[in-house]
Amino acid sequence: MTTNTAVKTSEWVERARALAPVVAQWRDAGEQERHVPRPLFEALRDAGIFSMSAPKAVGGAEADDETVLQAIEELARQDASVGWNAMIASGAAIIASYLPATALRKVYGGGPNTVIAGVLPPQGAAIPVPGGFRLTGRWTFASGCHQANWMLGTSAVMAHGTPRLRPDGRPDIRTFCLPIGACEILDTWYTAGLRGTGSHDWQVTDVFVPEEQSLPVLFDGPSAPGCLSVRDFAAYNGPRVAAVALGIARDAIDAFTALTDRKFKSYFCAVLQVWSSGFRALIPLG
Repeated sequence: MTTNTAVKTSEWVERARALAPVVAQWRDAGEQERHVPRPLFEALRDAGIFSMSAPKAVGGAEADDETVLQAIEELARQDASVGWNAMIASGAAIIASYLPATALRKVYGGGPNTVIAGVLPPQGAAIPVPGGFRLTGRWTFASGCHQANWMLGTSAVMAHGTPRLRPDGRPDIRTFCLPIGACEILDTWYTAGLRGTGSHDWQVTDVFVPEEQSLPVLFDGPSAPGCLSVRDFAAYNGPRVAAVALGIARDAIDAFTALTDRKFKSYFCAVLQVWSSGFRALIPLG
């Protein structure tokens, strides 16, 4: 008995369910390697999981939010780390849709299954220079960085050693999009849980980022409006994290149900054996 029938069926949920044997095969390896193993990543990619939230303008599915949440929940039911990485990729794809159109096409030059990872809390410093910024920083908890093609790093724009202010008086905080080749992944992810997420630290030092590959956290609107870019991109994170938690809860319910079922059957068989033995003792022999 499983609870997955409670999840509404859709093409994307069915794709996620079809991955269950591959996820089960590589789950332990992901825990040992501390990131999604390459064969499992390729299966997720080939199923189009990383294109679910990519904009239609670059060939992505741009699936509606409810469908994406259901698919993430199903993957998290199979393995929490896989669900978490799918959630991160989905959220990062939405953030990327707010880049200027030319930068968006550049980021997705490899196709809609391009994987983007990164961190939203500002943990770096960006110095304005002609044509863009010089970025330095170190970011934590970069889930999915091992399979990422691009990384997002949020930073304060600095001017004369202090954060530059926007016209409204608030700090100028921007998210920068960098190719993975410009980033250094640091081996820091040693945990007791969610080891397969590969949530290592990463850093850059004085790397040039063109201005079009950045966007203000207080955004003015997406470059490619669609069903997944109608509000502040930060508003999409909460439901996606909740979908992972729901998937983990469903797996816990399934495991508990299976355990109690086995225990009941063992107990019932033991009772039958005792009863049968006692009944035979009451029957005269010969």
